[in-house]
This record gives sequence, C-alpha cells and structure tokens, in this order.
Amino acid sequence: MKRRDKGLISLMIIALFILPILVYAEKQMIEVVVENASIRSKPDVDSEIIKSEPLGSVFEVERKVGKWYEIKVLSRLGILIDGYIHEKYVKVIKEEVKAKKGIGFFLEVQGVYFQPSDQVFKDIYGSGMYYGGEIGINIWKGIGIWAGGQYINKKGKLTFTQEETEIKIMPFYGGIKFRLPDAKISPYISLGVGYFKYKETSPIGTVEKGNIGYIGQLGCLFKILGPLVIDIKGSYSYCKIKPEEIEANLGGLQGVVGIGFVF
Repeated sequence: MKRRDKGLISLMIIALFILPILVYAEKQMIEVVVENASIRSKPDVDSEIIKSEPLGSVFEVERKVGKWYEIKVLSRLGILIDGYIHEKYVKVIKEEVKAKKGIGFFLEVQGVYFQPSDQVFKDIYGSGMYYGGEIGINIWKGIGIWAGGQYINKKGKLTFTQEETEIKIMPFYGGIKFRLPDAKISPYISLGVGYFKYKETSPIGTVEKGNIGYIGQLGCLFKILGPLVIDIKGSYSYCKIKPEEIEANLGGLQGVVGIGFVF
C-alpha cells in the first residue's frame, strides 16, 4: 500500500474515534421542582445535607448513581464541590443529544464522481461519474449501521496496444456511522468493509473476480424539508486486485452528492 493511502486511512480511523466524543459532549440538565431541595454529600438519605436549593434551580448532571443525580454546587466557602440530589426533587429539562425516539431509518440515492488512486487504472479508464445507493439504521444516540452499493461501467484503451477494454465494478459494503442527530446540519463519519466484484473484458480475454476492500466517509447531512435531506460527502475506498501479473487498486477518492429521506 502506498504511503499516501496509509495516511488517508489513518486519518479516517483517528476521526472515527474523535467524532463520538463530540457527539456526546452535551450533558443532561435538571431543574429543582420543590422548595428547599436537599443536596447531600453522598447518594444516601442518611448522609450530610451540605446545602438546600430553591424551586427552579437548574444544574448540569455529572452522572447518575441509582436514584441520585451527582451535580456541582457552591459550598458555604464558595468552593465548587460534588453534591447529590434525589430524582424525586427534580425533572430532566434537556436530554443528551440523541436521535429521534425509536429507531431512525435512512434511504439515499447518489451521484458519485470517482477519481482512481491507482495510476494504471486511471491511465486506462480515467475518472468519471457513476451512481449508487445507501441505506442505514440509527440504533443508538447517533450511532448507526449502514450498507450501500455502487455500479461503475467504464470503457478505455489498453496502454500499449490501444485496444478497447471495458470494466464493470460493483462494490457492496457496510459499516458503522457516527453523526450528530436532531440537527439541521449533521456532520458524520463512517467506516466500512465490503466486497468489490469486477469484470474486465478486452481482446486478451475476460477476467471476473472479486476481493475484500475498505471504505471511509466524511460528510454532512442537510435537512431540507420534513424527512428530505441532502447528503454531501467525500470518501476513500481501497481494494487490491491482481487479475494477471500486475496488481491494481480498484478504489480511490470519491465526491458524493445524495438525496435521501430520514424517518
């Protein structure tokens, strides 16, 4: 694998771990619903009461321990300390960023501009447009699984003999996706594994094979109207094949514009 290819894959893997941190940076908020709610030193009714908070006080939740919310409060000395308040004294006013209630479905058709990364492939077939589609299911708080497929049919000329040749590539893939849900603009990143099936026909003969490949995507969903969304993304795929004596990479860089629906 070329050094440039390794670098692109490494960046995608790093981003795959960074995005979930951004997605879940927002915490729960709670509001006190009784007068003089007791804030205790431990999540226990027998622990010391360190402070009382009036009706309407709002706090950011650090975590929940059983039926107790851990929060930060100012002590009598003006120092920020940990305290615990029972769930019966509060109501949750803002949940963590998450997807719509239930499981969300995604369906999209795509127009794709393909730029091969393999120079031999590029010399013979060049770059160009093709089409594809993708489906996905949001399973938990912006984390989803997806699957897709594309169809490439390109004609070219062999480098030395200038004889006509044709190739058909059908990659089918699936993977995991992280995105910011419930927003007008939702950036995302996804990583997948797939099977790249191809058929090349030339005066030399016909070769029909397939191999396992990889794909990474960085993109953004734009909500237009109701469930209608526009998807704009860049992706990089990699699949090494060896039809004869020369190895080639069927993947490359892709610019994708999709129209889809989120349910």
